[in-house]
Amino acid sequence: MVKKMGLGGLQIELRHPDGLVTVYSHLGSVAPAIANGQRVVAAGSWLGRIGRTGVTYGTHLFFMVISNGKAVDPAQYLGVAHCK
Repeated sequence: MVKKMGLGGLQIELRHPDGLVTVYSHLGSVAPAIANGQRVVAAGSWLGRIGRTGVTYGTHLFFMVISNGKAVDPAQYLGVAHCK
């Protein structure tokens, strides 16, 4: 789902088959297929470009993982060390 939100600017929410939701905010643009309403996205697909939409002080991407309605540390899903 593509949304134009206040603080997060241009944002994509992906709902994964395992119930997770990933959020990508402050995008400058989204992939044409997603902008045109594509509902299924394959792993590794290009989603968009980082930008500075919404309330921000520079170009960046905000990424969040939601599990059971709560934000969780994404490290376990990305194969990196946990944040301290």
